[in-house]
Amino acid sequence: MKELLLHPQLKVHELADRLVVSQETIRRDLTALANEGRLERTFGGAVSIATTVPGINERRKLMVEERDRISACAAALIEPNDVIMVGGGSTTLRFALKLASLEFPFTVVTHSLPLAMTVGLNRNAHVELLPGRLNPDEGLTAGINAIYAMNSFSAHKAFVGASGINDLGLHALLEPGEVYRTMINAAQRSFVLADSSKFGARALSRYQNWAAGMTLITDTAPAPDLVAAIEAAGAILTIA
Repeated sequence: MKELLLHPQLKVHELADRLVVSQETIRRDLTALANEGRLERTFGGAVSIATTVPGINERRKLMVEERDRISACAAALIEPNDVIMVGGGSTTLRFALKLASLEFPFTVVTHSLPLAMTVGLNRNAHVELLPGRLNPDEGLTAGINAIYAMNSFSAHKAFVGASGINDLGLHALLEPGEVYRTMINAAQRSFVLADSSKFGARALSRYQNWAAGMTLITDTAPAPDLVAAIEAAGAILTIA
């Protein structure tokens, strides 16, 4: 299960190579875990059905180069005097470093304490930190007070993450998913910042279907069925 948390979509032969065991052993173990409802079997492998994700300090060490490319691409979309909403997560923390160097005025609305502190070092930025119940492990606020506060804002753009991405839409744990959904609804345009390790993964909540006005910014082209689902909904795919 640890391998699936870090790499939410894996093949039998990949797991066998990583763990130095036979493919038949991997198949038996995956079948047992699927019967317990802890993962979903796919042809030749498995995908995570996550109810937890690795901690932020663990996740932020992964896919750093890819997330930096995604973040640079996203930051280039921001215009002077934009109001943007930014969700928490390991990729948006890389995005925060790009925001901290912008040389024109803009406003950030966020529920992420570390993101707010990073962007707040930029004197061109006006930062609004959302209230709510604190998750100290992730440094995020959530809950009804966060949702209520977000509904008082109108944003030009929203930048959110996801724990999983597939043809059905965007997945996250329940409370972050509620925040991301509200940010998308409050913005004129929304951008999903997610590296390719999220392809095919799911989490407890599918918080958003693909829709027009959305753009997925990622590092690698997804499988054809995911590309088709994005395009059929009128959303945009951008490879950083």
